[in-house]
Amino acid sequence: KVEQHATTEMQATAADLNKRFDSLQGEVDLLSKARTADQIRIDKLSSDNEAMQNQLKALGVKPAVSGGEPAPTPPSPPPGPEGEPQPASYPPQTGAAVPPPTAFYPGNGMTPPPQVSYQSVPVPNQIQRKTFSYDKGKKTKSLPYIPSGSFAKSMLIEGADANASVTGNESTVPMQLRITGRVEMPNSKTYDLTGCFVGLEAWGDV
Repeated sequence: KVEQHATTEMQATAADLNKRFDSLQGEVDLLSKARTADQIRIDKLSSDNEAMQNQLKALGVKPAVSGGEPAPTPPSPPPGPEGEPQPASYPPQTGAAVPPPTAFYPGNGMTPPPQVSYQSVPVPNQIQRKTFSYDKGKKTKSLPYIPSGSFAKSMLIEGADANASVTGNESTVPMQLRITGRVEMPNSKTYDLTGCFVGLEAWGDV
């Protein structure tokens, strides 16, 4: 059984190797065919290039060299009429750009000076300044703050009928007083609130 098992494994390994070899052989054949096709294309391009160079030579045009395109020969100027010199271009053309003029000759009369106008360009995130003045209008009468714990004589205008045996903060009843004299505040200051009304609410035992 062991020998039979080993033989079976060897046969399977040999079959796998044969399959891989066949696959590699197929890839090599494909690469060889592709290389042959590329060589045929290169030969065709070389023959076409040689034919074009021969046509250029027949037309009298210098073919391009391997180092780059040859410098074109400048055309010779057409011959001028006999007895007259060839006019030269003015101003003479130089390699550098001609600078702009720096001064002008005055014409008939005085030339007004050039007017230069500046336009401000807004810059984003720029600090802006703004001036303003306080309006000194009519001063109103300042009223004091009446703290809790202040005392004043008052007259009860509207009372409350509350249950004396119940203490709670629900279902409150409004009350209203009218002050009849000065208010004594805890900071030993007084203020005249005669005629002012005070609104209250009562609950629980009063």
